[in-house]
Amino acid sequence: PPLLNQFTHTADANQTKNLWRLLDNYPPEKPAEKRARLAKAAQDKVDGKANKGKKPTMLKFGLNQVTTLVENNQARLVVIAANVDPLELVCWLPALCREKEVPFCIVKSQSQLGRFVGLKKTTCIAVTDVDNSDKHNLEKLQENFRSQFNNNMAIARTYGKMVMGIKFKHKQAKIDKANEEEVM
Repeated sequence: PPLLNQFTHTADANQTKNLWRLLDNYPPEKPAEKRARLAKAAQDKVDGKANKGKKPTMLKFGLNQVTTLVENNQARLVVIAANVDPLELVCWLPALCREKEVPFCIVKSQSQLGRFVGLKKTTCIAVTDVDNSDKHNLEKLQENFRSQFNNNMAIARTYGKMVMGIKFKHKQAKIDKANEEEVM
């Protein structure tokens, strides 16, 4: 079906490389750093100072969090893995992104996405905010992914090529061989 076939069309190598460069700039916050940031904020609150420290810009990941961000129009770019098992977990996410007009892309591997957020694997990542130095790169990626995935309805409507299993192929080969011997 087209809903599942769209995951066979992934971003090309050049776009993926640019995306990885952008995502590399936003590593996950380490537990020690988070503890220190929260302790400083608590100390500032006790002292009566206004806390000027803001939360660092990070990638949001996980299906529930990404879905919430897309529904609330807070996600600026969504990256979805193509090799999620079962695929039904994320097969509706491109339709939601199209409906909310959030640019999205499909990449080949969960493990590649996982390394950006400090996990072995993750199904999807959302970019909510970037630094000023990366705004141009993000806009360029958004434009490319909108044309390649969001606005390309041919991907969302074409059926995949039917692939027969190995058992069927062996049975078919026996039948073909028997038919050839019968003809001779």
